[in-house]
Amino acid sequence: MARVAVVALVAAASVAALIGLAFIGGFVAPFGKGNYEANYTIRGVIISGGYRQEIVVGWIVVGNGPSGNYSYGEIMGARFKVASEKDTLYIVSCTFGACTRMTHNPSWLLLIPVKQDALKPSGPCQALGYVGTLYTGATRQSAELIGSIPLQAAGDVTVATCVVNGVPLTIRITTTATMSGQTLYQSILDMNATKVGPFNGDTYRKILAEVKG
Repeated sequence: MARVAVVALVAAASVAALIGLAFIGGFVAPFGKGNYEANYTIRGVIISGGYRQEIVVGWIVVGNGPSGNYSYGEIMGARFKVASEKDTLYIVSCTFGACTRMTHNPSWLLLIPVKQDALKPSGPCQALGYVGTLYTGATRQSAELIGSIPLQAAGDVTVATCVVNGVPLTIRITTTATMSGQTLYQSILDMNATKVGPFNGDTYRKILAEVKG
């Protein structure tokens, strides 16, 4: 069960990273939704019965600017780099020295389970000394645990993110998985910005060249 929860935590980390790439929001300086680079740390907690485990999931840098978006970091030992150019998203992911290249249409971001338009303003918040708006939301998902076994699991996912000038500086994703009314596990993922500033064009061009090969 702990292994399933870890997988869910990694999935939540990916969602959080994509929220960082795709979120749409408001106003303030010296950075904004179309001009920023943010460094995040990602940590998680898994709770199952009397079992509780804290995990350092990884780190990620996200940039968004007029030229395109870029991201790089490490999640659970897997290193990755992502950059967008026009209508294409280029991705390189490396695990244990083996790297995979992928390309997607940016609309691929819309496939993430927690969509930004599901988040609603819930009051003020603070992060890195800035005052922003807290957005919260929830969704419920169902999935068959194993294809050959007719057991259904349901997951409640709640998201809370502190957004400053359109940039999410904190993201918390809480997943509670249940089956037959019983809680299987709960995972909590926190993605917190440690630094934020303007978009870095040099970094974007460097990563784009690397991921395009």
